[in-house]
Amino acid sequence: MKVAIGFFGITRSLVWTLGSLRERIVDPLQAFGEVKTFASLVRQDRIANPRSGEGGALDPDEYTLLESSSVVLQEPGACLAKVNLPLLLRYGDSWNDNGKSLSNLVHQLATLDALHNSILPFEPDLIVFVRPDLFYHDSFVEACRLHGRLQPNSITVPNWQWARGINDRFAICDCHSAEAYASRLRYMHAYVDHTHKPLNSEEFLWWTLNRFKVWVQPARLRASRVRSNGYILLENFRPLSPAKHLRRKLVNYWYRRFGRAATTP
Repeated sequence: MKVAIGFFGITRSLVWTLGSLRERIVDPLQAFGEVKTFASLVRQDRIANPRSGEGGALDPDEYTLLESSSVVLQEPGACLAKVNLPLLLRYGDSWNDNGKSLSNLVHQLATLDALHNSILPFEPDLIVFVRPDLFYHDSFVEACRLHGRLQPNSITVPNWQWARGINDRFAICDCHSAEAYASRLRYMHAYVDHTHKPLNSEEFLWWTLNRFKVWVQPARLRASRVRSNGYILLENFRPLSPAKHLRRKLVNYWYRRFGRAATTP
């Protein structure tokens, strides 16, 4: 089996999360076969996020600690030319911070899109998309093993903090579902035009996976956000309730059976 591990987003806290990335994901998955790591990141030397209370200098070369075989770096703000942020904000601001968090989401999805493109030539059987600024509490081995038994076009996601959609922090994909997960940047305007709602990251992922008719499989994989100063946030790891899980399964089944499949523009 060929396994691709892809890091996306920013590396604001890698000195505190690198150990868990190696111990829970990179090293254990070597038993599956040929493993290659890829990275697509925003290269920045400062952070200023009023919502999270973060501010100060960052090491712009921290990404080298990942020792990835392929690295794509984007400068902050470069991706904003690909989307019309003011137009997206016409539908509202889910975070109520004047578009700052929405801008951060655009940057994250831009790194994901570039990451997927860099992984494709490797032609992996399994793709694990992970944020490097999370501390991972559980090994990915069993979840990846179970994912290999699922039908094509399946995705494995965390079973906690689904809120109004699906937890979007990391995912295990096959080559089909990876496109749905990683190409969301292209569908931001389609989402707000269709829903007439403010863009919310979890709802947006749920909407996209359904449009791509992806089979959604929750797994007990926990990860905590780590701030740039090393502070680990307290997360609610309570799994989705049985009633909500059943409703989501029925909606997901309806889209796979009757819904209109998405096409890449």
